[in-house]
Amino acid sequence: MTEKADRVSKIELAKVLKSVRDASPDSETNQKIKELLLPDDQQEREKIENAINGLDVEDEFAVRCRLMETATHLIPLEGQPIIPSDDSRPDFLARFQPGCAIHNYTGNANNGFHCCIEVKSTKKKNRKLSGKKLRRLRKFSKEFNLPLFFAVKLNSTGDSVWTIIEDENRESSSINVGEEHLISGVRHVLWNEYTLTWMPDSSVVRVFDREATNDALAKSEYGGLRELVIKGESVELRFKDAMAAGISAILNEFDMKRLRVNREGNITTEVSSSGGKEALLADLVYKLSEISTDDKGTFPSRFIARVDKASGATLADRSLIEYLVKPLVENQMLTISAIGSPDRHLELWKRYSGNVTPE
Repeated sequence: MTEKADRVSKIELAKVLKSVRDASPDSETNQKIKELLLPDDQQEREKIENAINGLDVEDEFAVRCRLMETATHLIPLEGQPIIPSDDSRPDFLARFQPGCAIHNYTGNANNGFHCCIEVKSTKKKNRKLSGKKLRRLRKFSKEFNLPLFFAVKLNSTGDSVWTIIEDENRESSSINVGEEHLISGVRHVLWNEYTLTWMPDSSVVRVFDREATNDALAKSEYGGLRELVIKGESVELRFKDAMAAGISAILNEFDMKRLRVNREGNITTEVSSSGGKEALLADLVYKLSEISTDDKGTFPSRFIARVDKASGATLADRSLIEYLVKPLVENQMLTISAIGSPDRHLELWKRYSGNVTPE
């Protein structure tokens, strides 16, 4: 077994094991195959497990890009190079063509741009990028005359934060990426992202029916969701069926607090509200996509492994979420605001967009 493992590099073995995991019908089958391929040495096993975790992070980034609908191409640079070189290939070659929603531009207003993207993760508050690896990545991007971006997943508190920065100062010997780059970086530019804020003077009424558990799209301890009513300062919105289920799931991400519950026979009415909680669009889209699948924990990798089958599936992508929240935004129950400076967002968007065409 160890002899087999030694025939391939750790990263290649990690890719094989990850593919087996993502395609396995159950965890027992995966574990049996895993034991056949992993080396006996515990330290070597841990290195390969860490490599698998790194590949999972790349998958999550790729799925987030797909769900946000601003990347036209995202090409993984896998496998061994045919021609040896002294540079390092980044994880992806990409082309983005984002709009700038906070300034009412769509992606059709620009020419798009190409770039290299390296994906990293850490359980610390910051991730330092330096040394030989950084120099080799810079050399690759220079050879292809492409800007280099780093997408870093920070997970120091259990709640992960994705940041994206451009490697602008090539004279610097290192780069430190932290949570502050959520605002000062370019994630919101590449993903055409903004903040959604729930207005505290709005309340939510959910009407459940214990006799509606079979055909209801959303269920709770009170039965199936029959109707969703959102009451603002001067307007009341009512939703049923798929719209009620979708909007109800979105509102759960705004930390709704239950105010009171009334029961009359099979009907239960729940009233809740929130104190002005904010949500970033990309995080909201990703969470609801993960909830809509059965692949908790390994959703990105399993989605990619079955992309041919999944391509026709309904995921909670950007278009669906924006469709569902539109009546709430129009009636000022949810408000849209820029992440960081709106002027800087527009400036960066124009820089990355080439010739901006007025719409």
